[in-house]
Amino acid sequence: MEERVGRTAELPLTAQDLRNLKDKRNRQIILIAPAFIALLLICIYLWISGPGAVNNRRYHDLIDDEEKIAQYERVLPYVLLFAVLMISIYFTRIFFQAIYPLMKDIRSNTKKLYYYCPAKTCMPYFNKFYISTPIFKKQQVEITRPDFESLEDNQELCVEVAPASCMILRVTHDDRSIDYH
Repeated sequence: MEERVGRTAELPLTAQDLRNLKDKRNRQIILIAPAFIALLLICIYLWISGPGAVNNRRYHDLIDDEEKIAQYERVLPYVLLFAVLMISIYFTRIFFQAIYPLMKDIRSNTKKLYYYCPAKTCMPYFNKFYISTPIFKKQQVEITRPDFESLEDNQELCVEVAPASCMILRVTHDDRSIDYH
């Protein structure tokens, strides 16, 4: 695909692009943060309550011996510490994959423009029309049928991309925006 890229440019983000990046960042934080906090609170509750959290009427037969209760109290902190560690690692990984690149793009306030000739892919049976992009993470984007039919084979398009997150901000052709999914 690199051989299809004619030229590249770098411009500052527009107010609309900046708003889109911030909205996406906030939506992902709203999805990830409550789950992380809820799992941590469950672990803290189990740590504080100890065997009393499990030793109720339904599970009375599970922990009825003093030796089992002592063993449970000995093992519980290690199990919960392992759970907190795994939860923290998992959500930290999600943060660095999904949210941090968006934060870098917002902070850098730049976007890359790729001018290239796209490869067109038509799937009329499913009524889906695609064009290729020079971005590794998103190699094809779906466009509408009228936009697909208006493109010629060797016509140059411009794709505006946030560099760190590889989020496509806009696809344009002769200063006309192309709707994509």
